[in-house]
Amino acid sequence: MTVDGGTTEEPVCNVVVANGQFFGGGQLIAFHIALFRKAAAGWQVEVHTTPQRPLFQADLAAALAEAGFTAVRWYGRMAWPAEPFHAERSPDLVAVAQKGT
Repeated sequence: MTVDGGTTEEPVCNVVVANGQFFGGGQLIAFHIALFRKAAAGWQVEVHTTPQRPLFQADLAAALAEAGFTAVRWYGRMAWPAEPFHAERSPDLVAVAQKGT
């Protein structure tokens, strides 16, 4: 972008891809985020990886209860439309809960 607000470059196209892969005997997930950018010079990619401990539904339910959360609803994906959580096939584990008084 120029000082006067005009554009001198082609629009940039960004694509983000995230995936996870178990390692360490299933004790950790290598969570990869790849950012692909297309500009006038062509495609570039940045990959960032973080190790994370998987949090299973039973573990999260216990932690929420211990912290005083109630009325927990479970969903199986981050995108709309919301779907019920199924451990064997849901891509995500999403909990929606209320903090008790």
